[in-house]
Amino acid sequence: MLMLWGNSLQAAPPAFSERDFRQTLNEHLLTGTANSALQENPIPSAIVRTILRENLDSRLLTRVLKTTGADFRFVISGQQTESQAGILIVSYRNEKIASDMAKRLAVRGAYFKHIKILTRFSHASVGNQLVVAFTENAGNKVVVKFIDEFPELLQKRH
Repeated sequence: MLMLWGNSLQAAPPAFSERDFRQTLNEHLLTGTANSALQENPIPSAIVRTILRENLDSRLLTRVLKTTGADFRFVISGQQTESQAGILIVSYRNEKIASDMAKRLAVRGAYFKHIKILTRFSHASVGNQLVVAFTENAGNKVVVKFIDEFPELLQKRH
């Protein structure tokens, strides 16, 4: 698809999806782990909106076009317990809005608010999307490192 960027037509940045997150998990976190061990459950749009409103910043819902998400459960090679990582994808009308929302979220800190389970997150904007990666495993150094490095991994992919 071609879009008008400034005064010229350019290809729109590719959209980020749950499939991309699954692939990034496999490449950077689950090396040596059987893919069948990775369980994916979609997060309905209404739940994504609730998480944004109650645990991140309700202003992120301003001018939203679409919300999607997924929760992943897996066992990392060499560990005994199940780990979790999730992704929230918020689509806006244009790249500037997504970038502005990412800046707004940057001052929020690295943990969800108003939640009993310490939930670490990181984020980045990709084109017209705000992408939030999170984990309920704040005590698992391997998963937290992945979440913390996720924005850099995301920028390399897109």
